[in-house]
Amino acid sequence: MERAIKFLKQNGIESFEQAGILVVPVSSVVEMYKMISTVKSLLKECGYEKSWRIDPYYYENKSKEIADFKNIFDE
Repeated sequence: MERAIKFLKQNGIESFEQAGILVVPVSSVVEMYKMISTVKSLLKECGYEKSWRIDPYYYENKSKEIADFKNIFDE
């Protein structure tokens, strides 16, 4: 998986491992649809055959988690 993450990064795509799944975060559903074939092609090119997903909700959820965390300390 580390090899796939590095390969995607070399091709300008952010990704990370989460619970054994390669995750490619995107900022919107529109961006997700534009990236699916590119990511699929790059993963095939580097020989990655394990589970992966493109997550359009990562940034939305992450920003909510950060806001919730900040609220804990503001109280």
